[in-house]
Amino acid sequence: LDLGDPVVVGGAGKDTVVGHQLGGSVFTLPALPGFQQPLALAVPLDALSRASGREFAGLLGTDFISQFAVEIDYVHRTLTLHDRDTYHYRGSGMVLPVTFNTAGAPLVQAQVHDGGRVVNGAFVIDNGSGATVILNTPVVEQQHLLDGRQIVDWIEGEGIGGGIAGSVRRVDGLTIGGVEIARPVVVLSRATSGAFTTTEFQGDIGAAVLERFKVVLDYERDRIIHRLQSHRPVADIGRTRVHHHHDCRRGRPLCRIGGWCTGWRHARRH
Repeated sequence: LDLGDPVVVGGAGKDTVVGHQLGGSVFTLPALPGFQQPLALAVPLDALSRASGREFAGLLGTDFISQFAVEIDYVHRTLTLHDRDTYHYRGSGMVLPVTFNTAGAPLVQAQVHDGGRVVNGAFVIDNGSGATVILNTPVVEQQHLLDGRQIVDWIEGEGIGGGIAGSVRRVDGLTIGGVEIARPVVVLSRATSGAFTTTEFQGDIGAAVLERFKVVLDYERDRIIHRLQSHRPVADIGRTRVHHHHDCRRGRPLCRIGGWCTGWRHARRH
């Protein structure tokens, strides 16, 4: 890769990192002949690889996902890319209207219930996160969610830019798209910098919740569709490994991708 000018990149972590603009580089999919997309930015991902226990080469974000209707089947461990223009959903899933924040991350409405309090608002759908729910620092402080409660330190928080300070405890419930999840373990952010200090949205809903569903990201129609597949308690669900699987025959979805890792963080030039 031809590394160009340096760029300051911010993400979920407390610090910024230095990335580089890329010129003349493209991203292709062997399972989807003819597809290519420019690569604009290279960022150091060593810390994320160490934290996740898996080596990966990059993050697939909104610029990529918006080119397709993306179906994520956690139970069967496949990611399927459908033609966004001709995609028609057939199923019993719940349709969630989606908007996008200033960084391009998808937002849905959800509620966290805790001891008579309700945190109601917009949450990022972040399947690049291994957590259940992360509540942003302003929400935690406004709702006094750390006061007088049994909590433990969160030792797994890591994003682009380093660690994410937080505490962990159970809340009464999470409601998303008409589905109620009882007694999930949530992260209460104590970050003083980074993405989890914003007031633009309430927090993140991560893969430990999403793994219960088959999820369709249909940004062309401003919607996310989810259908419950697993009734296991959220606390028993960890990150999913995805097997390699390719299927691009005529009449089938455009392709299925294995070994994937996705994330929603976007860089901003300074």
